[in-house]
Amino acid sequence: MKRLLFGLAGGRQPVGPYFRALIMKTAFFSMEATGTRTFAGYSDGQQWNGWERPYFPFDSAQHIAEAMSDYQTAFYDEAADEFVFERELGEAERFGAVEFDGSGKLYPIGAGAWIWECQAAGE
Repeated sequence: MKRLLFGLAGGRQPVGPYFRALIMKTAFFSMEATGTRTFAGYSDGQQWNGWERPYFPFDSAQHIAEAMSDYQTAFYDEAADEFVFERELGEAERFGAVEFDGSGKLYPIGAGAWIWECQAAGE
């Protein structure tokens, strides 16, 4: 298990009732839209309607964008440091980077919006 502290962009530390230490576990995630493909990421154990709310390193996030490009326009917006998924009607979902205690940035792609399942969890 890896303990990661939640941080804000630019190295600022959050304050107030939303600050908490997170225990993140490595895991592999999948969803029906990407077939049998799985993506390496992290889970803090939180779920949305019974589905996983994963965080992904940049490389995995790129693979997700590639896999989803069959269904929608998907790309990385470098200026905003976020992955963008655009649907047919011009609606866009944006998932920006979240920093974790010097361990780098993770992207909560689809967390709280898409139907992610955990296929295998590690430490």
